Amino acid sequence: MATGGQILDNRRGMAPPLAVELESPRPVALRPPGVPREFEAVLEEVLIPDYFSGSRALTVVESRHPGAVEADFAEPMRLLELEFPDVAVGSYPRSGSRPDHPLRGEDPERVRAPSSGSAS
Repeated sequence: MATGGQILDNRRGMAPPLAVELESPRPVALRPPGVPREFEAVLEEVLIPDYFSGSRALTVVESRHPGAVEADFAEPMRLLELEFPDVAVGSYPRSGSRPDHPLRGEDPERVRAPSSGSAS
């Protein structure tokens, strides 16, 4: 088990999920292969009350770029991360050359600023 990891209670099944503390404000929960409704119970009964109570919901803004080449986004994404370090930038290539780029963060204005073209 990773340093800082914890086995979570799964009272509805046999496979216990893990919560791993990373160098981020939130833990990552890992679900072993199994029945999705078991993990839904762990999410509702353990993760949300024990790990996420008192936290703010993240704002997510997604942009889709039909026909765009994924490699063309490397430099703009790097610049976004430098200018907006509190906003996470993702890149998910989809079939048919349609990359999706979600922006996530706790401050809605900061998350929306890169997509509107204005910095805060």
